[in-house]
Amino acid sequence: MRSKICLWASLLSLLPIISYAQNRNNSPVQELYVKSGIEKQLGELPSVIQAIFDQSVQANDHARKLPKDVLSTMRAAILQSFAPEKLQKTMLEELTEKLTVQDTKQILQ
Repeated sequence: MRSKICLWASLLSLLPIISYAQNRNNSPVQELYVKSGIEKQLGELPSVIQAIFDQSVQANDHARKLPKDVLSTMRAAILQSFAPEKLQKTMLEELTEKLTVQDTKQILQ
């Protein structure tokens, strides 16, 4: 019986956090992020930068002479550096900081 009470107490204490997270994801800024195409663009960015990196390596004599494992590590670092999740977090923070809720709603209209 006590375990059930503890479980319910824990779940009830988490409701405000869950509610906040859901409201944040459904915010006008999140809607703007998706509808503007930023989400899609940031999702494609790592592969675009990798393609540019590959072209740059082919065009540069010094880069072509680098060991394959170094080039491979550099290429993998692109995925980590430009991970869409990281960029999304930063973009949403910037949009939230720079735009008022009213500005965002006007843009969406």
